[in-house]
Amino acid sequence: MNNSSLKDANTKALQTYVLSHPGTSRVEIAKSLGLSKMTVTNIVTRLLAIGYIEERDESQKMSKGRPAKGLYLSSNSPKLIGIHVSKSSVTIAFLDFSFHILSKKAFQANEEALPALLDEIDRIARENLNVKIVGIALSSPGDSSDKSEEKGILSEADLLRLLNEKYPLPVLRVSALEAEALMELQFGSLKDVSEGLFIEVGEHLQAIIVHEGKILSLPGQSKAEFGHISIDYNGLSCECGNRGCIEAYASTSAMEKKLRDITKLKIDFRGFCELQSKKNDSRIDWALKDMMDKLAAALIGYVNLLHPSVIVLSGEGAYLPDRYLSRLEKTVSEKARVQKGVKVPVRKPATKADAALLGSIIPAINQILTKSF
Repeated sequence: MNNSSLKDANTKALQTYVLSHPGTSRVEIAKSLGLSKMTVTNIVTRLLAIGYIEERDESQKMSKGRPAKGLYLSSNSPKLIGIHVSKSSVTIAFLDFSFHILSKKAFQANEEALPALLDEIDRIARENLNVKIVGIALSSPGDSSDKSEEKGILSEADLLRLLNEKYPLPVLRVSALEAEALMELQFGSLKDVSEGLFIEVGEHLQAIIVHEGKILSLPGQSKAEFGHISIDYNGLSCECGNRGCIEAYASTSAMEKKLRDITKLKIDFRGFCELQSKKNDSRIDWALKDMMDKLAAALIGYVNLLHPSVIVLSGEGAYLPDRYLSRLEKTVSEKARVQKGVKVPVRKPATKADAALLGSIIPAINQILTKSF
């Protein structure tokens, strides 16, 4: 690396660490990142000078009597506009670098959402003329490389084009799945994890692979098609053309069909999970146990290949009663080729509310910080 690239990489690493560990000291950062104290001091001095971070005296004293100083992202740092598009709604928020939501508004995903979205951005700009707004962060369904148009108010390509044409700000897009995984890396179940899996359970089963503490970038995309791992080559037909794909058994659409058939109840997957949390139904119990066993069959191969230290089930999987995650954890840990006695924890996301919206600003913060000097 040349000096400029190295400085950018160290700056990004430092600010990412401060994001995940607010209140940490310069000494702790140097030790954790393997940087010299002088390098940390130089980066911190620059970030303090431009107001992106702040240093506060901590209440606890160090051993020799001097107060420890903790680093935080500054509440007075520049602001960002975050937009999250889902199949049913569009949410826009005004945020700072400390992930505080200063304002938020949601719209139904219909033909009126786009003009309402642009009006809300204009309102934020008018009411914050003295505030430095440095970018627009967009999270939406699918992968950023996906050329297909998602069902909703507007194609992603058209939305990005309009935002770029109308506003003199950088617009950075990230998939909703990646944004949620980034939040887990910064603040949740994947924090300080070197190797992990973040799996979205929904109509499709997709995964984010965490390698060496970062999201593994795959050729042309970030998500892994976990749903198209076959667990039975003579199994059910899948839309991808193969047989026995885990998606044909454990997606929410497959589970809803199975559960409705056996219970005659017309509710969705989340409803079945919530019902089972309140009162045990042997029919629902059998179906959810079968789902966990089939997920385990697919996950064992992942665990044998990648040796993750934690697996996170997101999306509709977060509504599963804890006992079913315990069953999945037990089966995977017993049958995978991991060290004897070592468990592979299966957890729910720790960052739930607005995770896709808040996670979308992490790549924007990284890019803005590394281009600020």
